[in-house]
Amino acid sequence: MECYIITGVSRGIGKALAMELAAPGRVVYAASRSAVPALEEHYRQKGLVINHRCVDLSDERGARNFGREVFLMVKESRPDAVFLINNAAMLDPVSPCGREEAWAYTAHIGLNLIAAMALTSEFLHAFGDMEAEKGVMNLSSGAGRTPYAGWSAYCAGKAGLDMFTRCVALEQETEPYPTRVIAIGPGIVDTGMQAQLRATAEQDFPMREKFIRLRESGRLSRPEDTARMLLRALKEVPSGTVSDVRELYGV
Repeated sequence: MECYIITGVSRGIGKALAMELAAPGRVVYAASRSAVPALEEHYRQKGLVINHRCVDLSDERGARNFGREVFLMVKESRPDAVFLINNAAMLDPVSPCGREEAWAYTAHIGLNLIAAMALTSEFLHAFGDMEAEKGVMNLSSGAGRTPYAGWSAYCAGKAGLDMFTRCVALEQETEPYPTRVIAIGPGIVDTGMQAQLRATAEQDFPMREKFIRLRESGRLSRPEDTARMLLRALKEVPSGTVSDVRELYGV
């Protein structure tokens, strides 16, 4: 039996990942801020059950309680393999630094970086002594390596996530039962985040027109196709890798 823990499944890539994993022999634990009836119905139609929790992972207590509760349940089930996919993220604030209140940055980094760090730490604590296949995949982004005006919070959070991934992977090299830790970017995908960027005022996000042209030219990937490549990377890519599905699979 394989167990997967996925965050941010209410829409976009997270939802597509959870949909793709609906198969016998897999147990999926998922988190999002709101219920996802379509996802639960998808599993029901296949005669399966998804273990979904409504939780705000930007809240430290919510993230900690979700991790500890779910990881304990997974460990007690004695899986052959266990994987954590840190996908939950937000875009706001999208505007030049100095136009936002400080709390906006706190919430953003709390979800995009700290929640992933905390859940990874809880995962390693729970499964460090387990001799099963183990992996953590953090959803990276080209924004972690390329600066965008108006996107300082998102770029900073993803850059931090990439470096966190490299550090933890290095630490795992000396563990008796190491966990593979990777950060993979999904490329440019047709999700709600893309729609939000296209709707942002150009004065707040000067690259807005670029993202409009990408949509108009049909260059956005489908979430379903991206989910399949990410799950492939989860099993194939060496620990410490920080990359992108376009680099890995030539799409």
